[in-house]
Amino acid sequence: VAYGVGSGAAGVYLALSWLLEQLMIDDPIDVVAVHLGGGVWGMIACGLFASTSKVAQGYNDSHHIHGGVAYSGHSWVLLKWQVVSLLVLGLWSFVTSSVAFLCLKKMRCLRISSTDELEGMDVTFHG
Repeated sequence: VAYGVGSGAAGVYLALSWLLEQLMIDDPIDVVAVHLGGGVWGMIACGLFASTSKVAQGYNDSHHIHGGVAYSGHSWVLLKWQVVSLLVLGLWSFVTSSVAFLCLKKMRCLRISSTDELEGMDVTFHG
């Protein structure tokens, strides 16, 4: 299972990296593909492959615990909660990032000057 989850993560990374390149989104070190893609795949993989006994052990409770689809007799409860968690975390990240970037934009701290941008950050800020 671990080999399959790791291989799935590699596939998600490669697909997301390719998609960002096709959409011409500037991500030179593939931060989005690695962290967003890997994080989403990890949450989904947990909902698919988590063993019921390990989930129960993690919560110190053997009642009301559901494992992943593959190990719990095709119960979709854990996977559904993993997807809900992804949506909530995504919304929270979007809202807090938007507020932070809006504040930075209002303080004029988000971008460098046009001159510095043309000359390059290496020259103007790093010598």
